[in-house]
Amino acid sequence: MDRMNDMLKQLSNQFAPKSDTKKALKMLEKQLKNLLDIFMSKQTHPDEENAMFSKKPLGGFSCASCEKNLINL
Repeated sequence: MDRMNDMLKQLSNQFAPKSDTKKALKMLEKQLKNLLDIFMSKQTHPDEENAMFSKKPLGGFSCASCEKNLINL
């Protein structure tokens, strides 16, 4: 019985206390929110487009690979 109690104590010591887990999850949530904010601030405007290979037919600039019109090139 003593051996079983010792095993249970060892198993319970392997897990973090609930308060520490909540703190860690809150910190993780803050870091993820900061990362999302940084990502969204670095994102280009939706009306801007970049093309690596463009061409200029009679109607204006367009992407040479997908024929999509390019804005403000």
